[in-house]
Amino acid sequence: VAVLVRRLALPLVALQFALALVLAVHALVTTFEDTFDQWLGQRLEADYYIEVPQGADITAAVSWLAAQPELVSPELWHQVIRGRASVQAASGSEPVPVDVFALGPVSHLVQNWRLLAQTETPWQALARGEGLMVNEQLARRQQLAVGDRLFVRLGALRLQAPVLAVYPDYGRPSGEVLVPASLLPEDFEARFRSLSISAGVEEIKVVEAQLARLWHTPQLTVRDNQAIRTLATDVFDQTFLLTRAMTTLTLILAAAALLLMVWVFLSTRAWYFRLLIVWGMPQRQAATQLTRVSLALILAVLVCALPLGVWLTWILVQRINPLAFGWSLPMAVYPGFWIELAVLALIIGLSIALLMRLQLRRPASAPESAHGLQGGER
Repeated sequence: VAVLVRRLALPLVALQFALALVLAVHALVTTFEDTFDQWLGQRLEADYYIEVPQGADITAAVSWLAAQPELVSPELWHQVIRGRASVQAASGSEPVPVDVFALGPVSHLVQNWRLLAQTETPWQALARGEGLMVNEQLARRQQLAVGDRLFVRLGALRLQAPVLAVYPDYGRPSGEVLVPASLLPEDFEARFRSLSISAGVEEIKVVEAQLARLWHTPQLTVRDNQAIRTLATDVFDQTFLLTRAMTTLTLILAAAALLLMVWVFLSTRAWYFRLLIVWGMPQRQAATQLTRVSLALILAVLVCALPLGVWLTWILVQRINPLAFGWSLPMAVYPGFWIELAVLALIIGLSIALLMRLQLRRPASAPESAHGLQGGER
């Protein structure tokens, strides 16, 4: 095996890197799919989404919903207000424009969000107006950590509040602050307002009818969040289809190259295995030795590729992704895929051993060396 490794050093390194790249790309794609599905489920936790018409009074709707616990539980609805603000990470620094994501009340629909960093009870403190949360993009750009104080300008209101938590916000290019709706001043310009509600089909019909009367509109925009989630998942499945195909193609090419390279190399040494048989080694034992050599070499390539693949995965999700997009992915490995690769390596090794067994049965002359061709003593 040592001789094989020395002769095949450069090709083996190339194949190890190819397998490691396959491992890293598979981990990256699978992690993004899992993370996106989890994040989408958190953002669409409510059953229904009701868009507030332009110019409608959301205060009346909030007051009516708060008085209807038999229709909608107080913990299963909230209003969402979006707008713009400016923040300063330190006094004297340049203000930075950010998006505003305001919630009121801070319901249980958001309290299961995965947070990257947080205080002891971030959601309770946010509901009391004791601070704000920032998305990962803003935290990275302004080098913010939990506990840092942030200067925020909301319309005419200027306030200084501590960072209670940092939350992931995949796909968003801009920074964002999450504040309770109670902090918004009256002159705050809301660009978008909606209601997120979890209720039964009959209850949501009653809510829709009452809100239509309050807002004097014949029809409201009510969306089923489960349908939105299904549509978004289908779109991303189509997006990742090409990536999965490329990963599979790379794996097939690497496996084929490994099989051909080791088989060709062992084929050029087949005469020496025949010589062992001539010296008295049983053919079954020689074939077994070939199988051991083939499997050892193939598995050595895989074992060496695994740590390299894990390291490449860490580089992609923790270094390259934040530099490219401003947000990172959670580091994850998938031992199930490692087992699949091990099975594939086992099949390749056994296939090489089978081919070599067939080759050993054929008669062949001894190989000529350069010294022998010159007439020297062999």
